[in-house]
Amino acid sequence: MFLFFIDLDELLLALRQVALAWVLAATAVKGVGILASILRWDQLVQGQGYRLPLGYLSGSFLVGRFFGMFLPSTLGLDGYRAYDMARQTKDTVSSVAVIVVEKITGFFTLSLLVLLTLPAGVRFLPAGALAAVFVIFCVPVTVSFFLLLRPGLIERVMGKLLGVRFPGKAKLEELLRRSLAAVTIYQDQRGVLLRAVLLGFVVHASTVLMYYCCALAVGIDADLADMLFVGPWIILATIGLPTIAGEGAREFTAMGLLSRIGVGASAAWLVGHLGFWAAEFVPAVIGGIILAARPAQYRPQIQRSEAIMAKKGGATDIAP
Repeated sequence: MFLFFIDLDELLLALRQVALAWVLAATAVKGVGILASILRWDQLVQGQGYRLPLGYLSGSFLVGRFFGMFLPSTLGLDGYRAYDMARQTKDTVSSVAVIVVEKITGFFTLSLLVLLTLPAGVRFLPAGALAAVFVIFCVPVTVSFFLLLRPGLIERVMGKLLGVRFPGKAKLEELLRRSLAAVTIYQDQRGVLLRAVLLGFVVHASTVLMYYCCALAVGIDADLADMLFVGPWIILATIGLPTIAGEGAREFTAMGLLSRIGVGASAAWLVGHLGFWAAEFVPAVIGGIILAARPAQYRPQIQRSEAIMAKKGGATDIAP
């Protein structure tokens, strides 16, 4: 895909010189990040008052990665996890709230990672551009930080919405109240949010290190500091642009940035594309196998916290 932007002979030469050991290392490093993603999901699920087996969460996550191979951004992964948890717990509101809060924590950690790695960008961008990036990314860091520590802000916005008359309000009001309770339940669980944020750093840092391993596999002239700057931008491109499984976005981002330090187009494209195999293809294949092998009647054992359910204004029945 998009190979008309590069020299095919150079690409074939670069492919022959790829160090397989570093590709395997990239896959293993990304595996650490996937595990951190699953543990973060588990923490936020527990914050909603549910405790599900880690094996079930791992399987569901990887199946989500399988569907994510065919859908833009993280739509497949997030959509399937919300659906599968709702199917098992009979609690759609909490299932979706977990994904929403996870997005806020992820937004915070990724934006902060961009800010922390900006000093490594002096080889890529002029000081004025780096300063502009710093100012721009201060906004999402600040907003997500306050949403994490002060979820009451969401409550105020929702409260104003509930105070407005609109068609169908009576039918939506209970759903809105339950949604508000599910999202703001974490305001008394700062430990859960802190662990989610720390695990979010592991998630994104592992992806950055994966691209560093991909760079080593290709043998380009880019050190760890360079990839600490490039990696977060590739992540932003893959999740922010409407491409299927990030294809094209990661390659063009790698080409655009690495070319500024003298890396050839073919080698830079390959650095990004190897990330597809390590981060997308391998987990998706495993997820597809799990989806095919898991019995349709499979039901994980679910425990729930009555105290947290009471705070949310009532528990839901769990299917046997």
